[in-house]
Amino acid sequence: MIWNKVAEFPGDSQLKHLDDYLSAHGVMHRFTEESGKQVLWLADVARINVVARYFELLKLGKRPDIPRKAETAQGKAWSAVLRNLAVFPLTVCCLVLGFFGYLIADVFQYWPVLKHLLFLPFLQGLEQGETWRVVSPVFLHYGFLHLLLNGLGMWEIGRRVELFSGRLNYFILFMMTAIGGNYLQFVMSDSKFFGGLSGVLFGLIGYMWFAGRHHGSPLVKMPPGIYVFTLVWLLAGFAGVFKLLFDINMANWAHLGGMLAGIATAAAEVYLYPKKKAAPEADSKPVE
Repeated sequence: MIWNKVAEFPGDSQLKHLDDYLSAHGVMHRFTEESGKQVLWLADVARINVVARYFELLKLGKRPDIPRKAETAQGKAWSAVLRNLAVFPLTVCCLVLGFFGYLIADVFQYWPVLKHLLFLPFLQGLEQGETWRVVSPVFLHYGFLHLLLNGLGMWEIGRRVELFSGRLNYFILFMMTAIGGNYLQFVMSDSKFFGGLSGVLFGLIGYMWFAGRHHGSPLVKMPPGIYVFTLVWLLAGFAGVFKLLFDINMANWAHLGGMLAGIATAAAEVYLYPKKKAAPEADSKPVE
């Protein structure tokens, strides 16, 4: 999905009414902060006429009316689910599969299914007709905290990357980080009993770090502290800190493998498609 920058506002501007107005008119949009200013982006630049109409009414001294639909709390929740599913289908799918993996691996510990989801190298999986097992361990979660932390991370980071890279590239990135993390964990630990989306999450962070150095989009711009924290977490895992303090066995090699795969994928995109821009300002028209 290509996001188009259409307007900038002072950092202290109150934009809730504009946000509600665009949402009520079905305009897919988002606000970001950039250099002390608030920036409005549209998914479809053709809908800029709705933005222009809003400011035309303000210039005429009229407060734009926001059409409201009577919705129950259940209806609003369902609408929110549908909107997120439409904008972030792959990220939502990852979270749903991760939840079912948690039920299978931890809550019910249902071995008849679980044994077909544990890691298996591709060639062996091909022989057994279970090629999905090179990826499926990323959806297995052992403990609610494991699921919660990975889910929150994927929701925050995954949505950014899905919007920035587009669904096809996001799917490729997911597969690369999942397979890279799973393979390295399997080879270095000589065990197939591991799982979780954390390897993919580390891969997405690695992807954003590299992509953010070559693209101007705020979608892949993260505070440096996030990368420092991620590196410290990775080193602490290898140093055995979590095992010592909390008796937690972490798939550290999956974290490292996922991160390296994410960086490699971003590098391939940068050097193969050097002209790619996530939010090309040249195609946007500012609204004053």
